Amino acid sequence: KAGCTKTYVVGSSSSVTDLGSLWHAMAGRWNRSFSRRLAATAGFVSGAMHEPRFHACNVEHASDIRQERLRVLVTGFHDWRDLEGNVWRCRDNPSCRLIYGPPSATPPIKRSGPLVRAVQALGVAAEVSYITMPVLWHTCSGLDLLSYDIVIHMGLGMYDRKDTLLLERGAFNARNGTDAHAEKAGHTIQFGGTQVLSNDSMALRLRHVDGLKTGTLQVQVASARAENTFICNETHFRALKAQALAASAPSTGGRLRAAYFLHLPYAKEDDHVELAVGVAELIKFLIELETSKWRLE
Repeated sequence: KAGCTKTYVVGSSSSVTDLGSLWHAMAGRWNRSFSRRLAATAGFVSGAMHEPRFHACNVEHASDIRQERLRVLVTGFHDWRDLEGNVWRCRDNPSCRLIYGPPSATPPIKRSGPLVRAVQALGVAAEVSYITMPVLWHTCSGLDLLSYDIVIHMGLGMYDRKDTLLLERGAFNARNGTDAHAEKAGHTIQFGGTQVLSNDSMALRLRHVDGLKTGTLQVQVASARAENTFICNETHFRALKAQALAASAPSTGGRLRAAYFLHLPYAKEDDHVELAVGVAELIKFLIELETSKWRLE
């Protein structure tokens, strides 16, 4: 909030905070005149070391002003058809093209595709990372999902139209199909688990976004279904399990608040910029859901 009107004592001559102790340690290494200038810069009252003060803006404690940025993971998939033995090719799948840009035989070292640039241009209030995976069963198993606040998996899944982004509500407890190595996996993801994995907190988030217009694209939400049981679904299933674990033990289970799976259409005329703009605006909205007071209302 504008206007810093309150002053908070964070230490004294007899008992100082870690910040004050750090300052004393640093000040002892230089002469007194420079130390006074350092004290003024650090926010202490020069010449009144018996009561150092920190000026803050409507917070309960000085440390509250240092808020850690949200960590967001955005993933995509590589190609899985007519690969000629190369499961890392990125040519036909828009989810990896958004991250990397031009077609590539192997993932470029730098992620500078149109989605990366669009997210940067929007100035989202988060640290966003990008990872791509080959289309193989269990390909998501190495992701450290609990170290992120938001996970947004992307994959190709809208074949009949190019103006829609499809967010999945829940995941189906099944596997079907052959992967990029022509391998099959066990039919069930979790033995003894429910047919559909879902939770109320994600359903509430999805209600906020259903029907949203982002760029030239319309967001729709689809329920988990038996027809969607390929690697995209398995990936989302694992992310929802991670989210449930984090929610069940906030202090030890990890930081994951929200897990999404976004099915993309093909880009119009292979121009991924328009698609990137719509996806970037959706990503920004999903991030803002976690920072807005009304997100769970």
